[in-house]
Amino acid sequence: MKILGLLLLALSINLAVAEETATFRLTITSNWNQVDHLSVPGSAHFSPVVVASHNSNYSVFAPGSKATSGFELVAEIGNASRLRREIRDEMRKGNVGDLVVTSNQFVLQEPVQTLDITVSKDHPYISLVSMIAPSPDWVIGIASTKLYTKEAGFCETIITKDLFAYDAGTEEGDFGGNFSLNNSATSPIESLSLLTGQGFNEKFATLTIERVN
Repeated sequence: MKILGLLLLALSINLAVAEETATFRLTITSNWNQVDHLSVPGSAHFSPVVVASHNSNYSVFAPGSKATSGFELVAEIGNASRLRREIRDEMRKGNVGDLVVTSNQFVLQEPVQTLDITVSKDHPYISLVSMIAPSPDWVIGIASTKLYTKEAGFCETIITKDLFAYDAGTEEGDFGGNFSLNNSATSPIESLSLLTGQGFNEKFATLTIERVN
């Protein structure tokens, strides 16, 4: 009886924990094409996707703000190592709950990529960023999409978002079709902003978000 009681207690604890979190599957489908975006280099890819669940004190992707050094490395060369460290610092502060970093997604060979991330009541938002590579400093991303509210609980509907090109504000050469890494630095650094005009008016990818657990 004692063992049964302990098992029931453990089960109830697990159920309580499970109710505090939910798993969401993110699917990124490329729409990068030569007609809408003027060029698709043979090496065209989206760099490792950096996605975090977080509270309102932090966002991986923040239009209107200036890039951190970690965000700049992602935007310019697709290197996520420094941004990962920045996010882990926010995790230690309690601002980030979960962090996922994927691999490159090559447009011509693997136009779809999926990943799962855990969202909690304390970290109800998700944000992500990935470099449009090659490019001067262009990225796709989402900023603070809320997947839990006290009133409605965890989101049960499928969310679809179009991902357009953003300028990280750290390098020059922001004109349509310039899929080159060799560009001079922007000085002073400008804020993250949406790119518009020829080559930028159509989405580079589509993101779907669906609860799976």
